Amino acid sequence: MNATSAPVIGICGGGNLAHAMAGWLGARGLRVNILTRKPEQWDKTISASFPDGTALRAPLGRIGNHPEILEECSLVLVAVPRFGIREICLRIKPFLRRDQGLAIVPGTPDVMDMAEDASWTSSVSLMGIYKVPLICRTLEYGHSVAILGSRPPQQDMGCPRERRRPLVRIAGNSV
Repeated sequence: MNATSAPVIGICGGGNLAHAMAGWLGARGLRVNILTRKPEQWDKTISASFPDGTALRAPLGRIGNHPEILEECSLVLVAVPRFGIREICLRIKPFLRRDQGLAIVPGTPDVMDMAEDASWTSSVSLMGIYKVPLICRTLEYGHSVAILGSRPPQQDMGCPRERRRPLVRIAGNSV
């Protein structure tokens, strides 16, 4: 998949999971935009080390603290602590489209509330992922991450299955 035709994935957050998803998806050839409170601390590439000993450097797309960088994304992953999910989702909502996917990790009761709210389900394809799919550790903020392992995601809340399948394919079954 070349960089110009690859889907763009937006990641909201700057913690371990945001770093790991950026490295993992970028290493798979997907373009990744990062929405973070600390964009100046991110490099234009991220180095990811994997359990098999390989290390890859993945280019990153747009990095910023304004949600407009999500407008070009096919899928937006919210990877923030549970207490920040509602705040970030409300902040990005005006920049989301119906044909975009919104995946929230970890899935929480907030996600279930959103899934029952017509203002969310009519504006975006929503899914919650119950467990964090990657076991990871940030090595240097905005620069490198160690992906130590993975676990199968559990994603059975949110949008109907027929709307979810294309979103999962975009991310290469990563969510």
